[in-house]
Amino acid sequence: MQDIVFSFDLTTLTFLFFAVFAIYFILLRKQIFLWFDPLLIFIFFNSVSIAFVIYLYFFEHSIKLEYFLSFMSCIIAFIAGIALGGRRGLPNFSEVKRANTIGSSYNYALLVDVFMVICLLIMLISNLLMLLVKGSLPIFSANPSEAKILLYTGGWGIVKRINFALLNFVLAIPLIKMFHPSIKLKFKQKSFYVICLLLCVMIMVTMGSKSSLLIMLNLLFAIALVNKSFGILIVDKLKTNFNKAIISKWAKYSLIIALSFMLTIIVLSGVETSSLDSVITRLVASGDAFYFFYVFDIYSDFNHSAIDYIPHILNPFLAMIRATDYEFAIGAYIINYSIGLPLDALSTFGPNAQHPLEGLIYFGKYGAPFYSFSVGYIISYIRIGFLRRMGPYPNNFILVIYVVLSSMIITAATDVPLFMQVFYDVVIYGVIVLIVSILISEVLNKGRRYV
Repeated sequence: MQDIVFSFDLTTLTFLFFAVFAIYFILLRKQIFLWFDPLLIFIFFNSVSIAFVIYLYFFEHSIKLEYFLSFMSCIIAFIAGIALGGRRGLPNFSEVKRANTIGSSYNYALLVDVFMVICLLIMLISNLLMLLVKGSLPIFSANPSEAKILLYTGGWGIVKRINFALLNFVLAIPLIKMFHPSIKLKFKQKSFYVICLLLCVMIMVTMGSKSSLLIMLNLLFAIALVNKSFGILIVDKLKTNFNKAIISKWAKYSLIIALSFMLTIIVLSGVETSSLDSVITRLVASGDAFYFFYVFDIYSDFNHSAIDYIPHILNPFLAMIRATDYEFAIGAYIINYSIGLPLDALSTFGPNAQHPLEGLIYFGKYGAPFYSFSVGYIISYIRIGFLRRMGPYPNNFILVIYVVLSSMIITAATDVPLFMQVFYDVVIYGVIVLIVSILISEVLNKGRRYV
């Protein structure tokens, strides 16, 4: 991909990027609530993809008009979906309700803590077991980007899926308890939750995924939105403003660490001539799926209909329960159809097929914009609409579900099947651990009553 990227006029591409980013930001500025909003980060990288496609059409003349129009209509529809889904804006709750919150009941607080500890123990034990048996973890490999796939073969894929599913809970619960406006913690409790966070971050680093640490940033944003929804009363406003200031500081350091880690993985995994070449290539190549799909004109190689979308989106779940085989990602097929790399060697290394391509493949050129609109609307509704429906006094589970789901949902803008896979994992593994947690917390509660 390096030779392709550096054959383009990077100055023109840079100018197009800034122009696209400025327009994108202006159109969705009301849906961006904080400087570390995951939507803003997505807009940044998606602007590179849009600029790339515009460049290919107007300056390279290497893609058809029908592809360009399909792409632009999908982007416009996606923006409309985001704007419409969050049109009512953030809620303004008059006060921080003290009843029925996550910290108001000993039983609920114990259950959530037991749930978090079990999730953390499962992650620690499974990763240590993999280290002992396989002799390594992705981060310790010469090429972490390849190792994050290859090391999890041979039945070890469940460790990766457990990590991506349970780390959401292990990060979300401490952050909720530390930063929810109605919860007060003692020093020992805060120390305990900080240790849990650090252990979880350590596991995330060992996974070798470039964007793994951005999960922390997404969760911090979700917690910040909860705080922004409170605070009309002066006393509550002081509390939420204090929380938001701390969250913003945490977000700043998290972003610095996450980006540094991302660049490190890119450099370690790259084959380009320099670190700068690696970064430039990977940045421009965020639109690589569009390049291979449009330039090589492979739309006719995909023979799918809207009916095929149902088994496609259910495949991660059905394959997990062994009802069917895992299907190759659309990105793998794109590379296979365009430059002929075999599927067996590329099954997990293909580019993310974003909504304009997935919509075109399954719903055609007329249905694709509606698909993009739906993706944008759902993302915005879960971020904002779910928060409004949750109200000022959510119970334990609703609050955790909101924080986890709203932090994950932006993934759908880049890769809907990937989001669905993580969603299925979160639900299935989360329910299993929840059942065990209920049983253990009941035993602990009985013992406490008899003391």
